[in-house]
Amino acid sequence: MKKILLTAIMAVVLAAWAMPATASVDFGGQIWVKGEWRDHSNFVEDSPSLPEEEASECGYYEENCPDRTTKSYVEQRSRIWGVAKPTDDTTVKITIQDTRKWGDGLSGGDSVLKGPKLTDDSANSNTLDLHEAFINVDNFFGTPLSMKIGRQKLVYGDQRLIGGFEWSANARSFDALKLSYGSETFDVDFFASKISERTAAAPTNTDNDQNFYGIYGTVKSIPDNTLDLYLLLLRDGSDTAAITANNTLATGGSGIVAGGINGSQNIWTYGARLKGKFQDIDYTLEIPFQTGSIDTGSMNYDIDAYAIAAKVGYTLPTAQKIRVGLEYDFASGDSDSSDSDIETFTNLYPTNHLHYGNMDLVGWRNMESWSVNVKAQANDQLTLQAAYHIFKLAEEKDGWYGAGDWMGSATNASASSSNTEDELGSEIDFVATYKYNKAVKLQAGLSRFFTGDYIDKDNSIAEDSDWGYLKITANF
Repeated sequence: MKKILLTAIMAVVLAAWAMPATASVDFGGQIWVKGEWRDHSNFVEDSPSLPEEEASECGYYEENCPDRTTKSYVEQRSRIWGVAKPTDDTTVKITIQDTRKWGDGLSGGDSVLKGPKLTDDSANSNTLDLHEAFINVDNFFGTPLSMKIGRQKLVYGDQRLIGGFEWSANARSFDALKLSYGSETFDVDFFASKISERTAAAPTNTDNDQNFYGIYGTVKSIPDNTLDLYLLLLRDGSDTAAITANNTLATGGSGIVAGGINGSQNIWTYGARLKGKFQDIDYTLEIPFQTGSIDTGSMNYDIDAYAIAAKVGYTLPTAQKIRVGLEYDFASGDSDSSDSDIETFTNLYPTNHLHYGNMDLVGWRNMESWSVNVKAQANDQLTLQAAYHIFKLAEEKDGWYGAGDWMGSATNASASSSNTEDELGSEIDFVATYKYNKAVKLQAGLSRFFTGDYIDKDNSIAEDSDWGYLKITANF
């Protein structure tokens, strides 16, 4: 299938070059390679039960090597795009993206490791796909609206709820229809996207798809400030709860099992974000609320959650543009597993990496965090950043959720009615970014997570976790 797709793509590109030009087409691309290393990723001291030479053959898959808590890998992303403007009011863009981990998953498994490797002989995570493919029409049918339809990026605000997640090799895009209106005083987007087209053989509900809708507006008429107002709906018609890691749904009520949902699940998110500047002081405040319901037939669960993100920074009047910042983040959790209220905030489709520590161990769900940070422009090429975060659970009975985790597949720790600790730990991050030239950028980061009482209570040999990365990016 991958070869067929690649052949089709090449045919389209060659045809575009060979045919008489009806519109100018601008081509561009990007390649980045990122190596990551993590030590004591499960906060457990290394076990001496495996000889060093045997452990070294386990690769970076920790589940294949339970006695080894160090893992490393290199991943690569390659993109090429074309942007055409056949008329003054029409734009078409296609972005082809290939992502892969170096040496990942040879077809045939371990039996082929002793022989020569063939290029792209992968059965696992290497992918070639369309990252973007959309048509944008301005002044649609003579109205002041622009219409964009197809696979596209949706990025709003600080990306705490909707972001492109460019930190990941795959990144994120949406299959969506978006209508936009812009003026000098305000902008507003209306979008509808299809997250999952499910075709279960015998679903409980007629419509078991997952869809994401939104209205996102920005008021620009306030001097030195912008005010975002939004209303979002995540609708899931499947027979499995969308937020099963939540304290209430995981352990309370009638329980959630396949076939247990009667009707669609609706998670409504509405909120506001104020971003502004006063002289050398910048600030941002965002407060979203969530309502909605999940009906199992025997019990109707009500969603009632909220979150807060507040940050302020001061930029010193120096050539290095040194900014010192303070940030507070909070997202509600669920304290009672026996009631019908779901109080765990769901952070939807974020770019988590920008906010709650570079190690992505904490997401905007059932959490409370304070952080201080500093950023400096050492010279025209080099930027330095450092941050220190303190993390707690908002509700100790609820789970510890990582980046982008609201479906219960990768929680750092599940909800527990017997837990009495809420201090997760703290994290310190260092990042250096160097612009080698106008096309190439280098970035390196190093972080450590210091375990708190929540981790230490069940682990007498708990270890702090270290993480680092080195990335090179070339744009053309």
